[in-house]
Amino acid sequence: MRNTTSIGFLAVMLALAGCDNGGGNTDTDSGMTDMDGGVTGDPDSGTNTGDPDSGTNTGDPDSGTNTGDPDSGTNTGEACEGARTIALEMGEQTITGNTTGMSSDLTLGCADPNAHEVLALTVPGTGPKGIVFSLAIDGTSEDFDTIVEARVGSCESSTEPMCYDDIESFFNYDVRSQGLIMADGGQTINFIVTGYSEADVGAWAAAIEVADATPPTFTGGEVLRVAGARYDFLIDGGDADGDAIGIRYTFLDESGAAIGVDYDDDGSPDQSEFDWYFDQDLSGETSFNGALVRDEDSTLVAGTITATQVEIAVLDRFGLTSSSMTLPVRDVTEVGLDQPCGTDAVCVDGLECASGTCALPADVVAACTTAAASARTLTPGSEETFSATLELGSGLFRGSCSDTGGAEHLYVVTVPAPVAPAVGYDLIATTANDGTDPETDTIVYVQSACGDPSTELVCADDISYPDDARSTAVLEDAAAGDHTVIVELWEGVDASASYQLGVSLRPVLGAGEACDPTGAENRCSTGACPAGDSPVCPDAPAP
Repeated sequence: MRNTTSIGFLAVMLALAGCDNGGGNTDTDSGMTDMDGGVTGDPDSGTNTGDPDSGTNTGDPDSGTNTGDPDSGTNTGEACEGARTIALEMGEQTITGNTTGMSSDLTLGCADPNAHEVLALTVPGTGPKGIVFSLAIDGTSEDFDTIVEARVGSCESSTEPMCYDDIESFFNYDVRSQGLIMADGGQTINFIVTGYSEADVGAWAAAIEVADATPPTFTGGEVLRVAGARYDFLIDGGDADGDAIGIRYTFLDESGAAIGVDYDDDGSPDQSEFDWYFDQDLSGETSFNGALVRDEDSTLVAGTITATQVEIAVLDRFGLTSSSMTLPVRDVTEVGLDQPCGTDAVCVDGLECASGTCALPADVVAACTTAAASARTLTPGSEETFSATLELGSGLFRGSCSDTGGAEHLYVVTVPAPVAPAVGYDLIATTANDGTDPETDTIVYVQSACGDPSTELVCADDISYPDDARSTAVLEDAAAGDHTVIVELWEGVDASASYQLGVSLRPVLGAGEACDPTGAENRCSTGACPAGDSPVCPDAPAP
């Protein structure tokens, strides 16, 4: 996988930064100090001046002491002396600048007094706005260790300004800056760009998005503890701005007391409130029913196994929350195709409970039927190729090896019975060819029964992260018959992409047959093909 630089994705990362892969939001930052000794913009740190949830945070839109509070009577809207004035627009825009030769006279709250450039950004419209920015774009050198300081409403808001330094995510570490600022239409944001050291100067560019920022709504849903191994939250609600991204939740015991989770194994619970994403992209959706949040963090599940209820609120990308609601926890099992489902059992992903039985959804059946109509029989020694463009959007299928869920393409191929000297065939499906850009982040997987997730035979993701995001799936000793090869984009990408899929058979040979030591042309069933002149497959090892 790779990190994307789209503004929408940046907003998501900011709003829920600090979440671990399993859903436990374990903030590991040290507060104000980051890896290079600068000032961090981590939105989850309680001491961080960029924290949207901290009561003492100068960036908190609800804090009475917030110098950037759009409702504060002390907010003058003053620009810093000499600031370059820019009127922001709703939507996306790019601004540029250069700190080379600039003054270092202004006292900064976020960094040492190095060369800096000051912009007075006027927020458009009226009402609350979310301003998302990123310097991690073309126009800012990847080596330019930037720090951004934001003062909302007044240049004198310097005692505890909002500070944004290095970008840390699940995927990478970047010394450039990004952040989220809350303000009201008509306010002035003094936006100060500087460097971590005297040597950090130069040209910079910032992608900025301005959007309305109203809290989402939460109307109901379900909490399922599935087979004692994970939680599925099915959420009903909406967001007038169409930017709901996840939920904030606290597990409760029968008395209503919060249950903490002991992540550091010191015998004392250290976290009881968690944030996590919706599995679907709800961008633009003003209402949703049954939107899924899945938490598979084994430590969290074990630590909350006695929970009988959960207090939940819906989050948007600006960190705004809905009113909270408490829902009961329902324990269920998970069952597969043609198994009974209902109150105590749910179907595995990809199936639906229809008339009390897990079944393939009608749209999955239709997709499989269409693919089967174009099935191709594979010929050993030749490769079938398929070229297409994957568009963004929700898909019907899901592979086990990575975050899928985008639109997919299906290819049904027929593996023939082996013909001597082959004793079998390996099915190889790959996007690693000249027809696919190495940055095109594909996932390739194979099912023996189209649409039934329990029949997945192999699933492959990146060949070599982060250098090559293409994928090669190798199904050894493929059974004769039809197989469905599925190609998807990783769900974190932000643009459609073209690809070429190659599907081929590699003969599997018995003892004594001439073989290829590289394994490219064939493979020995009895062990590795030896190097040297005229190599042959070795005898089978003694039982």
